[in-house]
This record gives sequence, C-alpha cells and structure tokens, in this order.
Amino acid sequence: MSIRYVVDASWRHITAQTSTDKDVIIAGSPLKVFRVSPAGRAIISALENGTDLPPNHEVLTSRLMSAGAIHPVAEGAAASTDITVVIPAFIRNESQLTHLNQLIDTLAPLRVIVVDDASPQPITHNSAQVIRHQHNMGPGVARNTGAREVTTNYIAFVDTDCLVSSVDLCTVASHFADSSVGIVAPRVASIDDDSVIGQYETVSSPLDMGNQPARIAPMSRVSYVPSAVVLVRTEAFHAIGGFLTTLRFGEDVDLVWRMINSSWQCRYDPSVVCLHRNRLTFKDIARQRMSYGEAAAHLYMLHPDRLSPFVADTATTAAVTATALGFPLTALTAATISAASLWRELHKTDIPPSEIARIIWMRFTHTAYMWSLAITRMWLPIFLVGALFSQRLRRVLLLVMVMPALWEYQRKNQHRVSVARLPLMITLRAFDHGSYCAGAWKAMLKSRTLGPLIPRLSVRRSTSD
Repeated sequence: MSIRYVVDASWRHITAQTSTDKDVIIAGSPLKVFRVSPAGRAIISALENGTDLPPNHEVLTSRLMSAGAIHPVAEGAAASTDITVVIPAFIRNESQLTHLNQLIDTLAPLRVIVVDDASPQPITHNSAQVIRHQHNMGPGVARNTGAREVTTNYIAFVDTDCLVSSVDLCTVASHFADSSVGIVAPRVASIDDDSVIGQYETVSSPLDMGNQPARIAPMSRVSYVPSAVVLVRTEAFHAIGGFLTTLRFGEDVDLVWRMINSSWQCRYDPSVVCLHRNRLTFKDIARQRMSYGEAAAHLYMLHPDRLSPFVADTATTAAVTATALGFPLTALTAATISAASLWRELHKTDIPPSEIARIIWMRFTHTAYMWSLAITRMWLPIFLVGALFSQRLRRVLLLVMVMPALWEYQRKNQHRVSVARLPLMITLRAFDHGSYCAGAWKAMLKSRTLGPLIPRLSVRRSTSD
C-alpha cells in the first residue's frame, strides 16, 4: 500500500555544506533533531515535495512519524458498512431532541446506535437503534453499552451536540488502513457565531486541538483527543476494556492513553472538520470547565507519569520565573546556563548558530507560556494567597492573565474576534481557567492528593535523535 505523508508545521531542513555530510532535520513534538545521511536525502526531498517515496524509505519515515515530524495523509474513504456510530444521549428538551434527530439523519447510511442514558425527554427515531438505561450512568458507560452491539470493524463515538456527516467519518476512518492505528479523530471546531461565548470558543475551545495534524501522545502538542467525535478500531477498543466506568469525566483521555499503552497508534487529522454547538450560558461554561478540572485529579491517580501541570528543564524555568518576578540578574544567569547547555548539545549536530538561537528562544517562550497556564489553571489559589502579601506576585498574576491571552488571540483568532471585544475575551479566559481550577481543587481535596500540582522539572532535556 502506498502511503503519502505531510511534514509537521515544526519542520526545519538544514542542508549539509558538502555532499558527504549529513543533513539536519528539526521537527516533531517534543522538538527533536534528526541527522539524515546522503542516502536519505531523496526520501526527505520526496516528503517535502509530496512526491512518491523511493524504495526502502520505511526505516526513516517510521522514525520521523514516531516523533511527530511527519504525518500520514488520509487516502480515499472507508466503506460505510465498516462503521457503526454510537451516540450517548441525555436529552433534556425538545431542542436537544431536534438536534439529535438532525445528526442521525446526516449520518445515513451508517448504522446508528443511540444509548438513551435515562433522558427526561423520550428518544425515538426510525433510522436508529435506541437502547435505554433505566438510570443515568454517564457517557462512558453509555458508549460501552452501545459498543457491545457493534459488529463492524470500527466504532465512531459522536456526541449529540456535534455536527458531522457519514462522509466525514468514512474519510477519517481511512487511516485504519494502517493496521497499527487504534484511534483517529477529526478536528472538532466550535460554531463561529457572533455571540460572546461563540466568539470566545472559536479561539479557546477545549475540544479544538488545532489545525495541524499530529500523532497523539502524552506530553506532546496533542496529548489526547476528546470523545465528542472519535473513531476507534473495534478490536482494539474491546481488547483494552472500553471506557473506564469509574470515571465520570476524563474517560476519553484515559481511553487514549491506555490505547497508547497497548502499542496502538493514535492520530489526529484536522483535514476533516466537525462542528460543535457552543454552551449557551456562562453557567454552562463553568460547569463544563469544572468537570475537566475534576478529571485531572482522577487521571493523576491512574496515570501519574503522564499528568503534570508543567514540564520543563530547571534552568529555563528559573529564568522565566526570575524574569516574571523582576530579578534580572538571576534571570540572566539562569538563561545563560540554559542556553549554554542547549548550545553544547546542538552545536555537535552541525546546526547553524542562527538556528540554535531560534530553538533557544522557542524553548524560553514555550516554557513561559506553559508556566503561565499552570499558574492560571492549577496553581491559582497558591498565587492568589501569595498576592495578598506580595506586590511582585500581584504583577505576576496580571502578567499571566493578560499576555498569554493576547498571544492566543494573535495566533488563533484569524480575524474572527473584533479587537473591541478583546478585554471581554481576556476576562472570559480568566473565568474559564478559574472554573477549571475550582474543579481540580475540588477533586484533589476529595481524593486527598496534591499530585496534579507537582511540576516535572529536569536538569537536561535532550532534543537529538
């Protein structure tokens, strides 16, 4: 089978000065450095130009794909007879029932199983099999109930508030032509409307994993995918026991990570975009974000090595912290140590000084951004108490509330949100992160663990391969 690939957005190719030297590729998530022999240049050229790969490319392309440096391209579409759709449903009113019926209609001719999780509003549809729970048991249990009725090769789990067609699902399922793939997910974008919540969600929806393809892996750019729309190989799903029934929230993250533990590949393909209806009220936003925060404590108990609010090297973290607190000499010293360590490592790979400087700057800015997220989402109560007694910490809180929001606006907005609404967007972001934090602390106190607060710092983070 012929496979096409696209290079990752992080891809940088540094050509060797002589024909006998090795080319250098910098790409992936986390960022890695690959040295490519002269014999591999034809493979690199084909990857960059989208042409047919030469013979014996598998060793190099496998290394690059495992690091997230290249991504397979979906070719064709799976047969509709290979996919069964399972929809967990808790329908409260006529409007939600109308949305569900519209979704079922757009999924024809796929077989659809709706699991009615003890909905107040009765569910019936001529084109779908409806299974009803007598008691509400949560979406994970509902999905497992539907999956037990599946006889096709693949299962598509779709939430009732999503807009997706049978064509979309068949296109995404083409990734299963690779027998090592256990999960694949399309992009789930928010509906772009003119409401305040709608415009905020187009920039900051937690369900939207972005517009770049990715291998799904913990501690990478795409560490999980939501179960709002996700396709799984039926064999792999049953082999790992389906969704964990003890989790009310975060069951989708757990499923992906257990699938990876079982050596299945998981892919994110944003070339297919599905839409998700936005929450209608701020109360709904708060409830959703709190549930995500609660999931953090439960996931930590199951996957302590894969959940941390902040992962970075110690020297860069010290430089970022000292800069934010206003200690320039300490910041300069720590930054120099971090830069010197990375320079020594990368200089041996024949990377030009200008490229090394770019990577050093990227490491610093990425660390600063992730550090700010940790403060506003997990460490917020600690910093709020500290800010009562420290002017420096008050400045830090203002900095991490405003600067990352401006950066996200510039990077993700694509001119959809007016500048006049930017202060409101910053306020909504603080509300969003505060709700997540409240849910996380609620679950941590209930579980009697502070593990999800602990950062993971290393002395040295290697980037070479």
